[in-house]
Amino acid sequence: MPCSGFCRCFSAGLDVWSAVYIAAPITRLTGSVLKTRRLLAYIGFIGASLCLLLSTRVHNPLLAMLAMGLASFSNDLVMPGAWGACMDVGGRYAGTVSGAMNMLGNIGGVVSPTAISYILRWTHGNWDMTFYVSAGVYAMGVLFWRFLDPVTPLEGGSAAEAHG
Repeated sequence: MPCSGFCRCFSAGLDVWSAVYIAAPITRLTGSVLKTRRLLAYIGFIGASLCLLLSTRVHNPLLAMLAMGLASFSNDLVMPGAWGACMDVGGRYAGTVSGAMNMLGNIGGVVSPTAISYILRWTHGNWDMTFYVSAGVYAMGVLFWRFLDPVTPLEGGSAAEAHG
């Protein structure tokens, strides 16, 4: 599809904008950037996981694609908090922390086609299993965000000092 790259970028922009738009009221409600980032990560990763699982259960191709699109939307709810965490945690090394996060994500993108081919070989072409594994990876993101401190700078001090 010639539109797919443009459509994905346009969608991601709307998804991230939505996350930023809802983060401010949640932060006012919770009084904590940490709680807001974790909550959006939990919602995003659980939503992505459940939508991928749903995509394997519906038998209508349009509904399956909508479920996968909602999985992508849910994943993008996590992104503003993740990049914000890089700035707060990294402080003056925010570029290094952001680069490390981006590099590790890209390693997953490089490894996944090979992993998918092995999964397909081991399961005799069961594509659902590839979605189950992806849903499991999203579910693990919830666990990791539970133990991640997305606001405290690595060098000590406060997040406000890191921005100053």
